[in-house]
Parts: sequence; structure tokens; C-alpha cells
Amino acid sequence: MDFEKIGRMIRKERLERGLRLEDLADEHVSASTLSAMERGKNTSHPKFRYVLDKLGLTIESLNKKESESTEREDLQLSIIESLVYMNPKKAITELKKRDWAPSKAPIIKYLNARARMRLGEDAESEFHETLKALEKSIGYNNSNLRSCCFGYLSVLEYRRKHYYRALELVEKGIECFNVDGERKNFYLVLSLNRSIYYKQLGQIEKSLNALEKIDSHTSFDLNIDSVLGIYDLKARLKLEIKLYQEAIQIAKSGIEIARINYNYDRQLELWITLGSIYKAKWRSEKRKHYLEMAGRCFSAGILLEGKVKRRKKLIFDAYKELAIIYRKTNEFEKTHQILSELIRITKNDENMVQYSRVMVEVGKVCLDENDLESAIQSFQDALNTCDSEDLEYQAVFGLVRAYSHLGKSHESQVLTHTKRLVRLLERRVDDDGTD
Repeated sequence: MDFEKIGRMIRKERLERGLRLEDLADEHVSASTLSAMERGKNTSHPKFRYVLDKLGLTIESLNKKESESTEREDLQLSIIESLVYMNPKKAITELKKRDWAPSKAPIIKYLNARARMRLGEDAESEFHETLKALEKSIGYNNSNLRSCCFGYLSVLEYRRKHYYRALELVEKGIECFNVDGERKNFYLVLSLNRSIYYKQLGQIEKSLNALEKIDSHTSFDLNIDSVLGIYDLKARLKLEIKLYQEAIQIAKSGIEIARINYNYDRQLELWITLGSIYKAKWRSEKRKHYLEMAGRCFSAGILLEGKVKRRKKLIFDAYKELAIIYRKTNEFEKTHQILSELIRITKNDENMVQYSRVMVEVGKVCLDENDLESAIQSFQDALNTCDSEDLEYQAVFGLVRAYSHLGKSHESQVLTHTKRLVRLLERRVDDDGTD
């Protein structure tokens, strides 16, 4: 039994329930004993079993919660890593907001260092702190954080015109780089910087050799937008065949590359894809935290609204997906806020097809809240502006549901819209070529 880990999880559970040590203590286990247990200083099996029973927990349930918490933290840290490039001040604020698991110390320190560097602050000590934290941690062998730290430290030395020291550090970064690990794009950064440092030292031949050593997958000829399109397509294909974890890893890798290359359009697309994967996992496994993670992904995409240039429709999709998430979690106030934003966007763009989609979602929310008159108005607005059978079907079906709840006085409207619904269904059957 890992007493330190279990003690830490007990403490987290206690704090989440708003309990003090004194609230949990009794004649069998004192507050001081509980404190020692939570710090891993007490290794009494019976005491731990007693406290777990008192909290209605088991080792298995704690491990499951720990796994879900780790997954949520990993996603949140990925979002913060995006913020480092867009809004470093906000990234630092987000890092300070929560009590992260001790195992996250290296990535927390690294992101803090990167954000400070982006702000033009002296981040050298933070990168060295990250390297020290990595030496004490396990599970970071594939992260390439060590290589990143050496790479950024080399940049700091280069800015000071300490070219030999910069070269020494970048060589360290390349030497410990794991080509099968995360942050693959950083290998190109290290290789290019090495070439630049050689050139600055007047070692032209070595500079050319450094360029030639860059692997073909990091060639200058690569069209980053096309590469990111492949990442997105591949992630979606993996999603289609329900290989969720592979799809998640591909989408995250794509987001990382898009972030480094300031390709906000593709980054938004990949955040939406990642959110769709988590939403599919929720449908498959019915674990609520996947729905929460999907919402976080769509929110991360919305953060890019002012940066997206070419594919602004994706902003609409991110808002719409987030509204659906909030509706599924019965967060109606948040749903209305998002839908109001969507209405603003569609009116500004004068896109009536998108406006129809929004009004269908508004109608569904109003139905959930039993606001039948508003639901009817929203579905009717959707019908007046839609130009697709799918949207027409959803709007008519919504009207049938709404009028049905109003009782016998609206039977004629129910019958009228039911007939229209049947005609739409018959048309679908005919289109499918079935009897």
C-alpha cells in the first residue's frame, strides 16, 4: 500500500467535501493521526481502512478518481500551454489558480518559465528549477521537457552573445531529445538554433552540416497547414473506429504543432476535434468527466476567436458544441450566454443557415426548461430561415414536442406539425432507397 499517495488522496477528498481534520476525527482516529496519515507519516493499515470506510471510499474508487483528476489536469495544462503563446499573463494566473498534484511540478515550472520568457522577463532560474524538478520526478521520459529547457536556456545565452555557451546548451538539448516522445516539433527548433549558433561563430561548414542533419519530417519544404490537416483527419478517422486514446494523442500533437507555428485556424480545428473525441468517449463510457473535458476543449477553441482569420465558421462550431455540452449538464444559464453569443455572431455575419442552427439549439434549451412559448418561437424562427431537411426535421420535431406539452387546446397544431414530420420522414425513406 502506497501510504503517501493514499494519504494525499484522502486529504484531497476531505477538502473537496469541505471537512476539517476535526470534522473527520473521532474516538478511533484523532485529528493529529489524520494529519500524519495525509502526509504519509502514519502507516497503520487498520487506520487507513477505517478512514476510507468512514468516507465511503475504497482503494479502487480512489484510484479511479485519481486517474480522472490526472486526465483533467493534463488537459488543463495543455490549454494553459496554448495560453502561454497567446496570453502569457493569463497563463501565469491560471497556473496559480489551483493546487496541482505534486507530480505536475516539472510541467508547472516549465510553463511558468515559458510564460515569463514570453513576457520578456528573466526566466533562467525557472528553467533551471524545471531541470531540478525533472531529476526528482518519474514519468517525464517522453515529455522532452529537458530538451526544451536546454533549448530555451541556449536562446537566453545567445541573446547575451554568449555563443559558445549557447551552442553547448543546444547540443545538450539535442543529445537528450527523444525522437519518439512529445513536443517533436522542438527538434526542428533545436536543430535550426544549432545551425544559427555555428554561423554566428563563423563555422559555416558546421552550420551547413547541422542543417543537413535535420530529419526529413522536419524539412523546410513541409507545408505546416497541410501537415496539420493530416493530423486532424487522422484523429477523426481514429475517432470513427473508436480508437479514442490514439485519436486524443494525435489531436494533442497537432495542437502542439499548430501552437508553435501560430496557426490559429488549425489549432481551433484540432481543439474542436479533441472535444468531439472526449464527447464520444462520454457517449461510450458515460463518465461525466469526459463531458467536462469536451467542454474545456471547445472553450479553449473559443479563446482563439480574435486570432482566426480564414475559418471563422469554426468559431461558430466551437460555441455551438459548448452550448450542447452545457445543455447536457443542465447548466442553462451558461447555455443561454453561449447561445446569445452565437446569435450575435450569426447576425453580424448575416448567415441565416447558422442562425437556424442556433435557434434550434435555443428551442431545445427552452424545452428543457419547460419554457414552451419561447421554444415554439425559436423553432418557428429556425423553420423560417433554414434551408436543409435536417434542420427542418429538428425544428418540426421540436414544435411537435412543445405543442404536445401545451395540452388538448393545441391538438390541431400537434396534428399539423406531425403530418409535416411524417412527410419529412417519408422523404428520408425514399432518399435512402428503402420501402
